Formats: sequence, structure tokens, C-alpha cells
Amino acid sequence: MTSSSLLVPPPSSRWPVDPREIRPGIVLHLDPETLLAQGAIYSCDDDRRVIGCHFFLCIEVTGECGRWLPLYSRDGFGRVRLSQLGRSGHSKWVTSECHFHEDQVWRATHQAVVAAARVGHDFSEPGRRNRIAVESLPDV
Repeated sequence: MTSSSLLVPPPSSRWPVDPREIRPGIVLHLDPETLLAQGAIYSCDDDRRVIGCHFFLCIEVTGECGRWLPLYSRDGFGRVRLSQLGRSGHSKWVTSECHFHEDQVWRATHQAVVAAARVGHDFSEPGRRNRIAVESLPDV
């Protein structure tokens, strides 16, 4: 290890999410196990919840807590395709096909989301976070 490598933080913490950035429309790559360990809850049956790191879309913020939809790259039973209108950020996010399930909504504190983004290796940057315009958010 060189002395210059000590100055560069590991990728998982290079651009940590600031809780003040969390607002409807932000999309972060989160680890659901970390969310759960930090007290998050979800609305679906245990055997239907998201497993492994996924993109999550913030659909509502109340105080220091948000409602989040896990996003899937494939269609599936009961899943709804997310509009591509109003997307900004990384080209993979802007052009990818994403789906969500209306019956799976997560509620988590901003601090839980910050921790889950770190563990989930969210590589977005301040000022260039993946987003979807508020007017394009699904009504869930």
C-alpha cells in the first residue's frame, strides 16, 4: 500500500450520502439487511421482500423518515414498470428498465438509509445522484 492510496477512501465511502440529500425522487443502491438491522420495516410478506442489494426509490419523506420502493431489473408477477420520464444521473440508471411492486414499500430513517447505501456500495456522487422527477414518481 502506498502513501497516496491512504488518502483515497474505499469506494463504499468515497461519496457518502448526506441525510439532507434524501428527498422524494432520489435513487440509491441499498442493502436491505442493513436497513432491517437499523430498524426499517416493509409492507409485504417476509418471503416476498427484496433480497440482496438493489436500487431503492424514495417516494416520500416525513421528518427524518422516508418511504422507499425497491426496484427490480426484471418484470415479475404484480410488478409495475417504472416510467423512464424525468430520470437523471448515471446513464445505466437513466436507460435501464426498472420495475417495482406496489405491495412492497419500505419505511426507514435517513440514518438507516445512509448506512445501507454505504454497505450497498452506492457509487453516486453529491450533485449527481440518480433521481427521478417528483412528477414522475409512482403513486403508491
